[in-house]
Amino acid sequence: MPKAVVRIEKVCSNEKCKKLFVDQWGTQKFCTQKCREKHRWNQRSKRQDKRGGYNRRIYITLWMKAMGLEADSVPCHYCETSVSLDDFVIDHKVPSSELKTREAKQEIENLVISCKSCNAQKGVLPYDMFYTWKQSQVKPQEPDTPNTAS
Repeated sequence: MPKAVVRIEKVCSNEKCKKLFVDQWGTQKFCTQKCREKHRWNQRSKRQDKRGGYNRRIYITLWMKAMGLEADSVPCHYCETSVSLDDFVIDHKVPSSELKTREAKQEIENLVISCKSCNAQKGVLPYDMFYTWKQSQVKPQEPDTPNTAS
């Protein structure tokens, strides 16, 4: 047999609404979905939880300008291959999971430009360990010398 429908009159939990509504199932807190969304928005505002903003490309371009780098061709910090604006990620030297504050996570000295493959290889390895290993893997470019056979 189906459950009996319970009709309870409640007051909306949204602080700014407080309308009376009929809760048909006994589980509703808000009179409408829109009221629920407004309540969530107000809660985020109280916590100063800012969402939205600019897209990734704008943030990266501004960051690169702050670092004094050209936006067109940037070398990977680890393997020194040239990467484009769409093909790289900003990597944290100290993983963001180990940092406590938002300011520490966004500190420019902790951020480097990395290609996607180096970022995936690094994973959770310490920066110093991965950097020295990767530098030993990078082959230094020798100057062009004419091949003279005597």
